[in-house]
Amino acid sequence: METRSIIPNATDGASKIQKNFAARQRLIVATVAALTAGGLAAALGASGSRWPAAISWVCVVVVLTALLRASSALFTAALGALCLIAVIEILQGSIPALAAPLFGGALLGLAELSYWSFDLRMSVPQSSATIRRRAGVIASVVVVGAGTSALLFALLGLVGTLGI
Repeated sequence: METRSIIPNATDGASKIQKNFAARQRLIVATVAALTAGGLAAALGASGSRWPAAISWVCVVVVLTALLRASSALFTAALGALCLIAVIEILQGSIPALAAPLFGGALLGLAELSYWSFDLRMSVPQSSATIRRRAGVIASVVVVGAGTSALLFALLGLVGTLGI
């Protein structure tokens, strides 16, 4: 004789909820990464030069495409181009050298968030505690990295003015 469950397909609902929760996590992380890329492009475009602004916005479109397709190779190329544009702009003097740590922190944040988005697409869903912990680690690494870089720039500037 066949046994029947009181609630038919009770386990199907739980799996659908987990899939929807995982998609929401991935969407939030990818959105923050895309906004970071857009902020970088806007900052690079604020220097007044037209070609870095145009190329950086093209890089943002490539980053968005890479996030949608989960293509780490495409993302790496766009991130490398954004890094190169930032370095060129800083070396040319279009962007103050003291802003370099901020660009470095933003680029690091973009890389971490994008690769986290790729991880969320390929792995099992993460618990909210794991998500909070990883977000905290990324935020602290970016803040500490940018702060340390800014401190080193300030110390090197001080050493340069003292003639040591």
